[in-house]
Amino acid sequence: MHRTIPPKNHMPKISRRKFLTAAAASVASTSSLANAITKALAIPANTKTKSIKDIEHIVILMQENRSFDHYFGTLAGVRGFNDPRAITLPSGKPVWHQPWGDSYVLPYHFDIHNTNAVRIGLDHSWKGSELTWKNWDAWITKKSPRCMGYFDRGDLPFYYALADAFTTCDAYHCSVFGPTDPNRFYALSGHAPNNITGLADHNLYNVSNGIYNADISNDKPNAKGIEWQTYAEILEKNDVSWKVYQEWDNYGDNYLQYFKNFRFDADGKPLTPDSPLYQKARAYAPGSHAGNAKSTTGQYLIDQLAADVKNGTLPHISWICAPTEYCEHPEATPNAGENFTARLLATLTDSPEVWAKTVLILTYDENDGFFDHMPSSMPPLSSAHGATTLNNATQGEVHNDQPIGFGPRVPVLIISPWTKGGRVCSELFDHTSLIRFMEEWCVQTQGLARENVTCPHISPWRRAVCGDMTSAFNFSTPNTDWDTSIPRAASYLKNWGNADALPPAIQTLPRQETSSVPRSACALPYRPIVDGAMTGSANQYVLRFANAGSVASTFIVYSQLNSNSPWHYTVEANKSLKPAAFDWDELGYHLAVHSHNGFLREFAGRFDQASSNAEVSLEEDPTTQALRIRFHNHSMVTCRFVLISNAYSNPTPHLIDAPAGETKTIIKSLTDSYGWYDFSVRIDGDAHYLRHYAGHLEGAGLNFTDPVLNGLVKVSGTNKTTR
Repeated sequence: MHRTIPPKNHMPKISRRKFLTAAAASVASTSSLANAITKALAIPANTKTKSIKDIEHIVILMQENRSFDHYFGTLAGVRGFNDPRAITLPSGKPVWHQPWGDSYVLPYHFDIHNTNAVRIGLDHSWKGSELTWKNWDAWITKKSPRCMGYFDRGDLPFYYALADAFTTCDAYHCSVFGPTDPNRFYALSGHAPNNITGLADHNLYNVSNGIYNADISNDKPNAKGIEWQTYAEILEKNDVSWKVYQEWDNYGDNYLQYFKNFRFDADGKPLTPDSPLYQKARAYAPGSHAGNAKSTTGQYLIDQLAADVKNGTLPHISWICAPTEYCEHPEATPNAGENFTARLLATLTDSPEVWAKTVLILTYDENDGFFDHMPSSMPPLSSAHGATTLNNATQGEVHNDQPIGFGPRVPVLIISPWTKGGRVCSELFDHTSLIRFMEEWCVQTQGLARENVTCPHISPWRRAVCGDMTSAFNFSTPNTDWDTSIPRAASYLKNWGNADALPPAIQTLPRQETSSVPRSACALPYRPIVDGAMTGSANQYVLRFANAGSVASTFIVYSQLNSNSPWHYTVEANKSLKPAAFDWDELGYHLAVHSHNGFLREFAGRFDQASSNAEVSLEEDPTTQALRIRFHNHSMVTCRFVLISNAYSNPTPHLIDAPAGETKTIIKSLTDSYGWYDFSVRIDGDAHYLRHYAGHLEGAGLNFTDPVLNGLVKVSGTNKTTR
């Protein structure tokens, strides 16, 4: 009997017995999990050209429904629970204090050993109105208190060990604040027109006895299918080899099978199983069929991949679809996903020659509803919402009069011989970055014309602000001395507890792991610039946005005194915006600007103070690894500026006296702080005046993560954005 698939946030429960039966056949032990990593680390990279041309195989495993904080909020060195420059809520509390009635819920440990957290699925429908989410405080209302649950190293030993060994991306957002469907469409085609809220026709799915299968020809051979072009078709036109690896139980995650061109030939006839396109996009791994789908462990898929690795037939591009129990959808334990990923990695490294030329990217389609503390950027819909230097920023970025923008962050690990070292990449990515990476690879390694391999569906704004992932790689000098003893894997969990995973009675804000040194960070292309100034007009303050970097920068501006915030700004490389004026009904003003990699500029004060025209400006100088801080006294009285370091350097206040009409300058070296800075400036006698500057000096060769995120230093003083 034909049945329509239920929404994925209402999936049937997976029995504990069923998982344990499957796990008994294929579970990796603690040592074998670590061995898979050690083996991968031991194989040197292909460095023939010391460029992206040394890559021959790109393998993409997109798993299900996890947010970044939910998985890696406690990992040392990433922008997680120690984030010193997270936004605050209208309540004045940090973003982690998500409102719940008259109280709040903090992130809390799910404890996979003793609770039933793994069985929880949350609402992850389209965000709906941007008004609901503009303050980033609707999580409990929309997703329930369970959205604040997180795992740590004890729960996810293999993934934390992978992060210790390779590269983690902590600014990778899913493409849409919504469900699986549009996000996977973005990953495969660059957009999801008319499907932002999910597939319009759920009859494209097929479900039988709780096993999910995407070969819609099984029950709806005449279903029309989706008609726009996928990136796989661009690869096909350019003779770039590719393949989808899947079993009959693929959790419905092979989205190529929903497209018309992979279902019918040019004459409108259904593709036959022996068709080359069918074999690449829809065929199951040998031995896998509906009859054995209930007991699948993904081994048929792994065996097919192993044969291609051994025979030298691994395609250039591979998409992997894990079976239901191993895809990490919250109804199943994430340890099953670790097990599947470990087996996948072990298979790829069985041939050192192949692994030396291979990239494995582990990502997640969306956040399921699990909380992440970093708000999503989006293009401004009008001047009331911000501004941009792009002429066509809203093209492809509006759905039902709402901005699409990005969804929350999701976990991403880039595992390859060129990404060793436990590094962190904080460049802004989304699912279209996967396509951008393939575009660049096609141009550089295959000698193809860029116009022939460019995905036409990626919006101009998204293409401008999202990277192509090449910044995460070290092609010229890949790490060859990495300590292969680094993986710290706890025992592999085969079952879970039964206690209800609700917030604890006594809540405390979780902290990230500590380490003796910061993690290595990937060099970033950003050089955002923001200055503030009075205009001479009554009760008006302006911000000037500029960009000295090589890629576009996004900015989100909040205010504790203006309910119209936040505002969104995008500035292309080497461009600037005309000053953005903010008018205030009261005598006070407050603006806080957030951008990439912990960048913060905060401006507060009152218009009726004698020192109100005093201003501070900052210039980053990568060449000297220093800041040039200027104190401009445009007021009519002498001002004593008080510079207070909130972190990284001596907290003793630095006094700068500037007579009326004069400017004083000081130089602040960042060599000893790995390029990080966080300081506030006040004016003696003016309790309202505040300028707050924080961030990282990009381009100076000081490529390390924020020491605060490793527990090496603490931030004190005025370091939180108030609203």
